[in-house]
Amino acid sequence: MQAKNSFSGVSYWLVKNKIEVFYPGPGHTQDNVVVWLPEKKILFGGCFVKPDGLGNLGDANLEAWPKSAKILMSKYGKAKLVVSSHSEIGDASLLKRTWEQAVKGLNESKKPSQPSN
Repeated sequence: MQAKNSFSGVSYWLVKNKIEVFYPGPGHTQDNVVVWLPEKKILFGGCFVKPDGLGNLGDANLEAWPKSAKILMSKYGKAKLVVSSHSEIGDASLLKRTWEQAVKGLNESKKPSQPSN
């Protein structure tokens, strides 16, 4: 389904507090975005943040995910809280673990398939 609404900037005001919507690049899907609350240093990473395993890769871009994860770490590495869709709330270490998982997933995708018996 095609999105009906879009945005062009990265910062918005919600009531009294600023929020940022950021696209780090392809990862779990081609169009993952994250939401940053700068005053509280909280990052809502959604399905992009996968510290405990990459999960369903049907829409993933394994080639781009490690680079996109590095961009996210660089921009939000000082987050106090990181909220993902499928793991416990944590700190910025979830971003590094996501990058590690993305690198592992990319490397595994390049291994030749083993014939099944």
